[in-house]
Amino acid sequence: MRRYLVPRASIQNANVVHPEQEPPVHVANNNEFDPAEILCDPALRKQVAEYAPEIQDQVRRAYILKGPTQPILKFPRTDSRTFSQSWYSRYNWIEYSQSMDAAYCFYCFLFKQPGRAEHFGFEVFTKTGFRDWKHAYRALPEHVGGLDSGHNNCVRHCDDFKNQR
Repeated sequence: MRRYLVPRASIQNANVVHPEQEPPVHVANNNEFDPAEILCDPALRKQVAEYAPEIQDQVRRAYILKGPTQPILKFPRTDSRTFSQSWYSRYNWIEYSQSMDAAYCFYCFLFKQPGRAEHFGFEVFTKTGFRDWKHAYRALPEHVGGLDSGHNNCVRHCDDFKNQR
């Protein structure tokens, strides 16, 4: 029993500040979410998995309220090819980054599960950005894939997230 008791001398000196000890460093609390952190440009965003698990749902809600970034502008040409504005109506998930001249997937950004096997375009459409405009007619439908694809799972997660009761 004696080994669990604290000596009285250490309790009496508990409030004494010793000059050689440095004060504890205050670390910013990563468990708080500031809606001002929401960025429109998908290339500049912090990935949802990088936020603390307690606030990831708040981050997702904020992005869902804002919606996908789909600017209407004159898109720059790369090798005589360019991003097509008509893709916004054909693929409601597509986002465009002006800073990278690249396309991203809104649903995969929000609900991609870290550590899962990578499907076609999963990393490209969430982190690096898609820029191969010449092969977009084939790559965009391949990203969507079949019923149980990574993209469609993210879309289902988003629908379930919006329809919580």
